[in-house]
Formats: sequence, structure tokens, C-alpha cells
Amino acid sequence: MPETRSPFRLLIVGLGLWGQTLVRSVQGRSGTVRFTGACVRRPDAARAFAEAQGLDLFDDLSAALAKSGADGLVVATPHSQHEEHVLTGLKAGVPVFVEKPLALSTESAARMFARAEACALPLSVGFNRRFAPAMIGLRRLVRDGSLGRIQFIEGNFSGRFGYRYQPDMWRADPQEAPAGGMTPLGIHLIDAMIDLAGPITAAATASKRVVLDIDQDDTTSASLRFAGGALGTLTTLTTTAPFWRVQVFGAEGWAEAQGHERLLHAPLNGPVTQTRFDPVDIERAELEAFAEAARGGPAFPVTRDQALQGMAALDAIVSSADSAGAWVSVES
Repeated sequence: MPETRSPFRLLIVGLGLWGQTLVRSVQGRSGTVRFTGACVRRPDAARAFAEAQGLDLFDDLSAALAKSGADGLVVATPHSQHEEHVLTGLKAGVPVFVEKPLALSTESAARMFARAEACALPLSVGFNRRFAPAMIGLRRLVRDGSLGRIQFIEGNFSGRFGYRYQPDMWRADPQEAPAGGMTPLGIHLIDAMIDLAGPITAAATASKRVVLDIDQDDTTSASLRFAGGALGTLTTLTTTAPFWRVQVFGAEGWAEAQGHERLLHAPLNGPVTQTRFDPVDIERAELEAFAEAARGGPAFPVTRDQALQGMAALDAIVSSADSAGAWVSVES
């Protein structure tokens, strides 16, 4: 009979809206991973959710890691707290999965990876769109040469959650979320573009507040240059209907991921074809991939170099937005 394994036990720090989404994606649905505990600042506020999901509650991360017997840590706290929580998890000897963005600076991200390497532990960054079937199909067309040499890549990831922001929310703080929708949304496009077209070498960003009353930009667009010679544009808004697209243009045709399940492909001398994929729970998929990688299986798809390149590109995009749209080089 085939060997059966117990689920990979996860402790999560941070049970806000997204932390709860991650828990729900696997609890009672996955045979690979299961959340057994959560660490939060205010246990009473999270108690009903924790009881419904079968989670032990803690208010101290080091104690939680020592007592919970977790196989891995998931970090879903405000961006500025990621480094502290990641380093605490690594010190406790467990692999760590951290929600994007990994950090708010390349230096912080580099420190985390250096510690992970010193501890010989995996550190994975949660770019869930890597697991969307349309994006997997787009990557395959790029990798197998169907599009020829890549010349241009463009993307838009937008949503309406800016309307829910209140001034006292951490996600509405420009220090936690610089350049409008770049950290909640645009960072996914940065990761996708690096995966498809290679490292970004320079960025010029326009970012402004058009609709919101709070002190945060809601409309942001960046022009990009890539090491391989391609150009690109990236747009993100926080005050419109939800939208996702990534389109790659090459010397032999173009392809576009529209949403998570629709892929268009236009060869240079042929008809446009459309592929529709079955839906995938991309949060469940990323957590299962993290668990498998931590157990010595296939590597998590976001590499260390790609994660650091993405952080350096985010630094340049934010710096350009703060410099009236001047071109800023990406520091490698």
C-alpha cells in the first residue's frame, strides 16, 4: 500500500482578512496542509474564527512556535512586520511562507534570505498568481519559444478595495503601502513580468490620488525596461472593478492571460486561439506547494533571485513615484 503522510501543520501569524482567506483555502479541503494554530495581537477578537477552524490561539509568536509543534510558519501581518516574524520563525527552525510583498526594502528582503540560507530552511513568498492556470499556460508559451523573442510585456491588476480603506487602517498607510496599489496588487505583476521576461533594470512611475479622500494614491502606472531588451508597462488601480491581464508580445506572436482561466494566443501567421481552464484555488495551491518544497519535493516556483529582483524593482518603482516619474535604475 502507498505510504500516507500526515498533513503539514501550519501556524499562521496574522488573522486579518487575508490571513483568514489562507486558512479557509485549506482547512478541511487539503490532505497536504492543515492550520493548527494562529498567533494574533488580540486573541479575543479572533476567537470565534479560530474555534470554527480548529485553531489554537497564541499572542506570542516565539511561544506559539515552541508549543504548537508546527511544521511551518505562514506570515500574514502588516508589511513592516514581516522581517521580525520571518526571522522568529527561522530561529525556531521552521520553514517560512510569507505573504507578498516579502518586505518594504531590498535590504530587508536580503537579510531574510541570508538568515534562511544560514539556517538551511526554505523561505517562500506568496505570489498566488503563479498558480493561476492561464498564467501557467502563458509561461509555457514564452518558455517553449512560441512567441519568439520577447519585445514587450504589459499588465493591469486592479480592484475596488480602496473604497473600503479608512485612515486608521494599516493598508491605507503610505508607509506600509507606497505608490498606491503597488504592494497589494502591482507586486504580482512585477513578479509575473520577471518570471516571463527576466530582470527589470529601470522604472519610471506616475502615481496619484484621483478618487480617494484618504492620503493614498489610487492610480499608478510604471514604464519598465528589462535586461533582455524588452520594454513593458504596469498599471494598478484600487478604485475600479476587479481586473487582471498580462500580455506578452514577441517576434512570433502574442499571448494574453485574461483573468485566471482564459488564455489567448495569436501566432504571427495564424488565427487567434482561446483556451479556457478549469478554476483552481490558487491560495490552496501555493500553500500545498510550500509544504511539498519544505518536505524536500519540487522547489517552490518563486526563486530567491526572482524574489530579490522583484523587491529591487519595487524599490525603483516607488522611488520613481516619489521623484516625479524620473527613470530610476534597479539596483541589483
